[in-house]
Amino acid sequence: MSRSSSKKRRDSRTHRGWRRWFATQVPERRVARAVSNSSRSVLHLEHLEQRVVLASFIPTIFTDSAALDSGSLRAAVLEANANGDATNLITLPTGTYNLTLAGAGEDAGLSGDLDLTAAGKTLTIRGAGPGAAAIDASALADRVFHIVNAGMTVFFEDLTIRGGIARDGGNPSAVASLGGGVLSNGGNVTLDNVAVDANQALGGSAPIGVPVLRAGEDFILRAGR
Repeated sequence: MSRSSSKKRRDSRTHRGWRRWFATQVPERRVARAVSNSSRSVLHLEHLEQRVVLASFIPTIFTDSAALDSGSLRAAVLEANANGDATNLITLPTGTYNLTLAGAGEDAGLSGDLDLTAAGKTLTIRGAGPGAAAIDASALADRVFHIVNAGMTVFFEDLTIRGGIARDGGNPSAVASLGGGVLSNGGNVTLDNVAVDANQALGGSAPIGVPVLRAGEDFILRAGR
């Protein structure tokens, strides 16, 4: 018998042996797969509670600008007024934010004081502490903040409101000058660890340098932390 014929027989037997061995393993593999499938957990979807994600703004310049892409505090206020979010947060890095765009008497926030107009919404303006973050209207010849519409909730936290001058009562029918620092027309206002410094209400009987509130408003002052 030739060596070639002998080698072919050995290869054939080896091939048949592998086929028989593989055939004996297939059922076990199928069983293992079946067991694995049967032990898989059934996934269920659960409803989570509703959560409010606030819109957050961080000014990047200390100068005043009404351009929405400027990075100014005024631009952040304008965006918070206009967006559809129920809750907004403006976080002030350390520094003094100087308001310089003169133009008292308009209530859109494009000039003069910072007008907060989002009725039914909540806005928090938060600094790094009264000695670290200040909003200064000394060059403006107007108050610092005007909460224009009733039903808005505003939190001022950890900052200084400085240099505002009220020369009117916030609407054409008002006689007295009110609210050099903050004038609120029906808003719910909280000042928490806030210094209200060197603000004036000229020509009226309102307290100098503090917000003036109208009937039906909530106003809270909290001591520094």
